[in-house]
Parts: sequence; structure tokens; C-alpha cells
Amino acid sequence: MNNNSWETSLPISLQKNTECFVEIKNFVEHWARLVCWSWTEILAFKEEAEKKQEQTLKEFFIKTLQNQGQNTYAYQSYADGNALEIAKIESLNLKNLILGNNSEIEDEDLQGVEVTLSNVLQKLYKNEKFELCSDNFKKIDFEFRTIVDYTGKIIEISENKYIAYLAYPPRPTLSQYTITEDQLNYWVINRSSDGNYLPPSIYIPIAGT
Repeated sequence: MNNNSWETSLPISLQKNTECFVEIKNFVEHWARLVCWSWTEILAFKEEAEKKQEQTLKEFFIKTLQNQGQNTYAYQSYADGNALEIAKIESLNLKNLILGNNSEIEDEDLQGVEVTLSNVLQKLYKNEKFELCSDNFKKIDFEFRTIVDYTGKIIEISENKYIAYLAYPPRPTLSQYTITEDQLNYWVINRSSDGNYLPPSIYIPIAGT
């Protein structure tokens, strides 16, 4: 097959960096699981205090993604300056959530919540050493934005600085033609051992391609 007839949106600078590609591929998988976690009633923690924190974290995660996506769209479509300021704040909140910097988020809804997204995945993966963002990933200068789509993308805006558009569409109607509740729940709590990072349905969003 002639690859010249196909194109990828991944910046050349990241395509040529094998380590970066591995980090991005891993993040795609973890993001898909976090989105499904937010779509379900599943909580990773069993202890009551941590369960309560996880539920608060989940609600804040959803709110941040929805507000960021909505206000980004409002600015891009209508040049709404107020929406731009909100979008910037929510973008920073999203970055801090991903990096596990809950204490850096100045929002009373998250005050006192020490459980991070990494902690949630640690429990779901049964791997206490897991980190959502490796040291190498943290070195990549990302700005995170939300799009209401099933596939995200990464674009380069300057040398070694990127915008990561994270997919967060509405949850599809559950059915055998989209994704079933069993498939959704299974994906959240079961990692593949064969290295496949793509979810079992196109209706489960992936962070970027």
C-alpha cells in the first residue's frame, strides 16, 4: 500500500521521536479509559472517604471538560472574549488534572480532594506504581483543549510546543450497534496484555491520532 496517499495529523517533530510516540500512544489508551470512567457509575476506590473524593473528582473532571469545550467553541465561533478567558482557565485546570496537580487548581469544588486521575487508574489497573504522565511526557509542552468529537489531534504551534485536542463527545446511546454497557464497563477496568491501545469501539473516544 502506498503510504503517500495517507496523511497523519501528528506533527513531524513528534513522528520522528520514538519515545514521544510511545508516550502519546499510552496517553491515548489512558484517556479513553478516563472518558469511559466518567461515563459510568464505576468508582475505583472502595474506602468511603476516598470514594467520596473520587466522585467529586469525577464530577469536576466532567465539568472542566464540558466548560472548556463549550467556551472554546463559543470563542472560535463568535469571538466571545469572556468565553476565551473561561476556556483558558479550564484549559489550565485540565492540564493540572492530567498532571495530578489538584492543589494548583483554584476552584472550591475541588478543595480537599487529594485523589488524582493517576490514583484512579492505579486502582483500575491494579498497579500502584502507575502514573498517567511519565517524566518524558511532562517535558512535552502541551496546552489541552476539549473537542466534542470521537478522535482528538495534536498540532504544533511553535517549536516544541503543542496543542492537544482531547476528544470528549456525549456518551452514545448504548446498543449493540455502538457500544454496550458491558463493553463500556469492561474497557474501564481491564487492560489488554497484547499491547493494543485502541478501545473496542469507535464510539469510545481517543485522545489524538
